[in-house]
Amino acid sequence: MCDGQSTEIKVDIFRGEYAEVYTIVREAARNGFNVGRDEYPSLEILGKYLDNAVVLDLWINDGEQLELEVLSGVCTISPCSLSRGLPTVIAEVRIFASNELHGKNPTFIEPVVKMVENILSDIGEHYCSTIIQVAVLCSAWCLQLKKVGYIITACIPDSVDLSGERGLTPNFVFYKKQREIPGETKVVPRV
Repeated sequence: MCDGQSTEIKVDIFRGEYAEVYTIVREAARNGFNVGRDEYPSLEILGKYLDNAVVLDLWINDGEQLELEVLSGVCTISPCSLSRGLPTVIAEVRIFASNELHGKNPTFIEPVVKMVENILSDIGEHYCSTIIQVAVLCSAWCLQLKKVGYIITACIPDSVDLSGERGLTPNFVFYKKQREIPGETKVVPRV
């Protein structure tokens, strides 16, 4: 993946334990992989978030032992908290990556985001667009999102406490329209 080796990413609906996910989230926070030091400080808080999201396991195969797959990350899809109105047509995507998945260059972002888009399209959800929040200092993540058509719609100052940084850093809000809003969901202004 990052070092010239081929790494396969497999996505499944979450079937594990929240404790496994908590380990990955805390590892991402310790390494500054787009998770703040103070985000999801306990298993209970993370569990409440996961209970309200579609959770996808991200498995990698290192290419050496084909039958050896390792849970290396989690992707969540939930209603966007920034959307105003019900039902929301915007999904918020979060990606939590371990060291094995992240490596030195997060090229995994592109295939994971494409899989999420396919899943939303295949299941016929009402979501028509997605947002992903990324700490400004996670520039490789930003480049990968731009590569697959996401645009920056906002920059929120002083919002992420990344490990290894002094103080709070800004956060980008990336947006991508997936498909047109169905007629029954469109907002029509009153005359």
